[in-house]
Amino acid sequence: MAILSVSNSTIKVMNAALAELGVPPISSFTENSISARTGNAKFLDTLEGAISAYRWRFAQEVFTLQQSGDVQLPPDFHSAWRIPREAVAVHVAYANGRRVRWDVLGEDVIIEWPSQTTPAVTVEASAVKAPEGWPGHFRRYFIPLLAAELAMPITQDESRAVGLFQLAEQRFALAKSRDAQSRSPRRIDTGAFVRARRGGR
Repeated sequence: MAILSVSNSTIKVMNAALAELGVPPISSFTENSISARTGNAKFLDTLEGAISAYRWRFAQEVFTLQQSGDVQLPPDFHSAWRIPREAVAVHVAYANGRRVRWDVLGEDVIIEWPSQTTPAVTVEASAVKAPEGWPGHFRRYFIPLLAAELAMPITQDESRAVGLFQLAEQRFALAKSRDAQSRSPRRIDTGAFVRARRGGR
């Protein structure tokens, strides 16, 4: 499981979710209250799920992995590499810069690499980020999602939980659309193209 530092921004997100439930805010996850205890239990798990649900741009990182020992590998795979704790979803694996066939086995990425040499293995993965690093569209999705997860333990209000989950689903669709719009295609250098054509005359 990833580790998330508890900052003021984390508490603000938690309190925004509590406000959706009509529940007073907390000042710390260590308070002796049902809201604080439930938030402490639910916040990181809910965040990991939200980040794993889609390949958000803000959450993307490249990790260099360390090789794991004593891992029983399935056929056609040759080595295992430990996934960092902050990585919650692996998308692509590379060995010596080459894209390779891979899978996840427990806490490891396993790769197909029949060469006798030990490669340098990296992965593109989604990583847990603190709230100060979130774009607005993700924050607007996450707050009702967290509120929905908190609703039953704190308020015992099933209808409110269902309504918040439905709102979170709507916000998820909007957030994915906004995230996709921000993935600008690489601009073509038309000036360089024209210069190259002129140079060839």
